[in-house]
This record gives sequence, structure tokens and C-alpha cells, in this order.
Amino acid sequence: MYHRHRRLLPLLAALLLPATPARAIYKCHEAGVIRYTDVPCPGGKTLDFTAPPPDAAAARKRAAQDKAALKQLETERQAEDKKETQARHQQSRANSAAQKKNKKCAALAQRRQWAEEDLRQADSKTLDKARRQSRRAAESYQRECDG
Repeated sequence: MYHRHRRLLPLLAALLLPATPARAIYKCHEAGVIRYTDVPCPGGKTLDFTAPPPDAAAARKRAAQDKAALKQLETERQAEDKKETQARHQQSRANSAAQKKNKKCAALAQRRQWAEEDLRQADSKTLDKARRQSRRAAESYQRECDG
């Protein structure tokens, strides 16, 4: 149990350090035992928790690089999302236009069929009018659906 406390002591000291006023912490070696205290000891070493680690500048630089890379990736992802959204909208508009054309062509085909039936059943008085309507219905269908 004593060994567990001995390992927890440096951690506890580090955790309590920000809560305590700025005091020096000393690491003392006595009879093969390491202890931490706020009182200087012979041959003890002063621990400085305020100084950044020697590789802090490199860590900050790496963090800045990672942040820039992350921002670049996010920008690229947003651009891809925008392209995909535009492609979906364009496909949706194309599908809608095709459906409208199909519906219109179906109506024109039916109109042409009815005009042909009227032409076949026309008597001599209405024959010219029926021919004209049949021709116009066929032209409308051809202009809108075959061309």
C-alpha cells in the first residue's frame, strides 16, 4: 500500500499545484525513497511546473499544422457536399422535366389519336376541318415529342 501512495504522490502534487499559491516544490532522495516537499532538502532538486516542456514549441507548431490540415479537409468536404447537392438538384430537375415532357407527349398523342378518329368518321361537310385538325395534332406531336 505504501508503494501505491508513493506513485500517487507526484500526481497529487501536480494536480494540487495550480490550486496552491506559487511555491517551490522539491524532490528529495533520502535512503532510496523519493519524497516531494515544499521545504528544501540537502541534494534536493527544485521542480518547475510553470516552464513549458522543451518540445512545447514543436507541439504548438504541430497543433497549428493539424488545425490547418483539418480546416482544409473540412473545406474540401463542404465543397464536395455542395457539388453532390447541386448534382442531386440537377438530376431532380432533369427528372421533373422528363416527366413533364412524357405527360405532355401522352396528351398530344391522345389528341392526335382522337383527331385521326374524327377524320375517319368525318362526313363530306366536316372532312376538310377534320383533316386540318388531324394534321395539326400530328405536327404538334412531332414538334414536341419526336424532335
